[in-house]
Amino acid sequence: MNITKNNFDVIVVGVGSMGAAACFQLAKRGVRVLGLERFDIPNTMGSAGGFSRMIRLAYFEHPDYVPLLRRSYTLWEELAVNLGHDVIFITGGLMLGPPGAAVLEGSIRSVRQHNLPHELLDAAEAMKRFPQFKLPEDYRVLHDHKAGLVLPERAIAGYAELAMRRASGSNASESAPAPK
Repeated sequence: MNITKNNFDVIVVGVGSMGAAACFQLAKRGVRVLGLERFDIPNTMGSAGGFSRMIRLAYFEHPDYVPLLRRSYTLWEELAVNLGHDVIFITGGLMLGPPGAAVLEGSIRSVRQHNLPHELLDAAEAMKRFPQFKLPEDYRVLHDHKAGLVLPERAIAGYAELAMRRASGSNASESAPAPK
């Protein structure tokens, strides 16, 4: 593609997790998109740098985020299908604390409001199931069954590769190379 001409509908500045996904989604819709990144794709200079990031449905910050998170799970799964390898791994996740702890109470609000699969355990039950933890007896533990981790560098490289394939007319379902 010749980038010396002004032949783009959209220019995305920053090809991290959000920028790479935006480039792919735009290219998938036939939009002529250019992604600009100062560093390598992927790189360790932004918030997505590093091996993994937690993902969870029991979002303590506010239950209103849960529909967005459900959509993100769908998009991660679609990306994995397009790439031919996983970028998200569901492991379950624990939110724990004493009564009144913001992380615990907010997570409980989210799972109850959205009827999310979970378990609420007291400290004794939690230590029996997860013996690596030694908890004060007043702690409660929320087990979010759908929590897990995303491999951001693999996802960024994959989205960028798929966006370029879409832009060039190649088959977007071919496997993209794993990140460096």
